Formats: sequence, C-alpha cells, structure tokens
Amino acid sequence: MKTRNKKTDWVKILAVWSALPVLCFGYPLSHNWNLWRLRNSLASVHHPAGTSSLKFVQDVGNLTGTSNHIDYFVGEVRTYSGSKIQVKSFYSGLKVWNPAARSFERPQVIFADDTSQEAESLAWSQEGNNWSLLPANNQKSYVIYIYDGGYGPGLDIRGY
Repeated sequence: MKTRNKKTDWVKILAVWSALPVLCFGYPLSHNWNLWRLRNSLASVHHPAGTSSLKFVQDVGNLTGTSNHIDYFVGEVRTYSGSKIQVKSFYSGLKVWNPAARSFERPQVIFADDTSQEAESLAWSQEGNNWSLLPANNQKSYVIYIYDGGYGPGLDIRGY
C-alpha cells in the first residue's frame, strides 16, 4: 500500500493557492495595461493647428453586444476652427500602435454634426455606456478615436 507524502500535498495546495491571484487578477491587469498603452498611443498624436482638446475618454469591457468579449475604446474630443476637410486630411495617413492587436491602426475621425451610420454607431455606444463625448454647446468639434474589440475576456468580469 502506497502512503501519501504530506509535504508533497502541502506543496501542491500552496501552488494552487499561489496561482489563484494571478488567474483572477492577471486578465484585468493585462486589459488595463493594453488600454493604458492604447491611450498613450493616441495621446502622443500631433493634431492640426487651430484645434484644441476638450476631453479624453477611455473604456474597456463588453462595450457593445452581449457576448463574452473585451472591447477597447480610446477617444479624444477636440474643437476646430478650420474646415472638416483640413482636419480629415491631416489625419489621413496617421496610424497609431494598438497593443491588443499588435499592429498599427488608423484612428477614426467623426464630426459632431455627422449623421453617417458610423457616427450613429458611436453615439449608440456613448449612450449605452454613459459616455458623453460631444460637447453640449454649438462648438465645432470632432472625436478622434480607436475602437477595437472581440478579445477573449479570460477571467475579467468586465467582459461578461
């Protein structure tokens, strides 16, 4: 008959208990780290003359849909004094590093008075997540943003 080694049992128990914090907190920390790096990528962008920043918004979690996934949103609301064409053309060749996708991506630019489907989708996302990106007054403004999603949530409760 084989006897159990109590010392080995305690080592196994200790190993499992030591791994629990990593499993429980590792995913949220990695998602927060990706969001922070994505925010820094967008924050380092140079903007056209005649524009100024109103606010920066960032969020991570299950931002759209109902399935189990993690989305990242980073956006900056800016006012402008020139034309929309000048603003759009300034950002036309811009790409910023997206750490979650491990690639460079082109940020989107949406103007406050835009009625396109993309703008309506952004407004829907704002409403669903209590974001108020666009200014309430009649300032000429736009949002430059990166939205990236569909990543596995792991044990991050924000993805469920």
